[in-house]
Amino acid sequence: MLKKLLIIFLKVIPMTLAALAFANTICAYYEIDTIWMSYVGGTSILTLMFLYLASYVFKFCEYHRMFLHYIVICNIIDTIDIISNAFTQKAKNLKKTYNYKESLSLIDSSLYLCIREFNDSLQIINYSLKGEIYDSIKDFESAKKYYMQAAKLAYDTKFFDNCGKNMLSIGFLNKKSKNYETAIEIFKMICDSTEKFKMLEICQQSYYQISQCYALIGEYENAYLAFNKYDSYYDSTNMAYH
Repeated sequence: MLKKLLIIFLKVIPMTLAALAFANTICAYYEIDTIWMSYVGGTSILTLMFLYLASYVFKFCEYHRMFLHYIVICNIIDTIDIISNAFTQKAKNLKKTYNYKESLSLIDSSLYLCIREFNDSLQIINYSLKGEIYDSIKDFESAKKYYMQAAKLAYDTKFFDNCGKNMLSIGFLNKKSKNYETAIEIFKMICDSTEKFKMLEICQQSYYQISQCYALIGEYENAYLAFNKYDSYYDSTNMAYH
């Protein structure tokens, strides 16, 4: 009787763990906190070795081991995700201490991993971070290139808030380079997009920058109109937080 119960248990456990791993992956994609799943469904290497061994000892079919294969793949992906996030976090810390060369090297390592595991959100962060570093060392062309990569990927993967922020950075770069007309065009494009997606803060910042750019090229009437727009969004943003 006990042997039968053990066999049933050993057959069901891999299916249950695989189902939890799949559910956890779906929830993680939609940024739903499922830490309890990690406690319930998390498996160590020793546990997997025991389940693999049991499947051969009790002569379970290959289809039974497919669930174990899936769990192993999920664990490998999770490990890669942890490592790539650690590289990015370390790069951020080095950037704060102006250690740009080592920071860029770590970002490239993180990108190598997250591109291969299709981690779009971390790719966007890494491209933005590279843009910020090149911006800091006044290599504006390289900065623009990486901000654009981040913005494009964010738009394609529907991370519209990140797309708006990176486009805003490109607008700032053009303003720094005294390409005021180009900067105005970019900021206006951001305004059109962010109004559609109700991203009030980004829209507010864009109108403020438009106002400044118009003032710098002597178009004071347009500067005044843009500042009024900024003012109205400033009020709207404050009301949204109250």
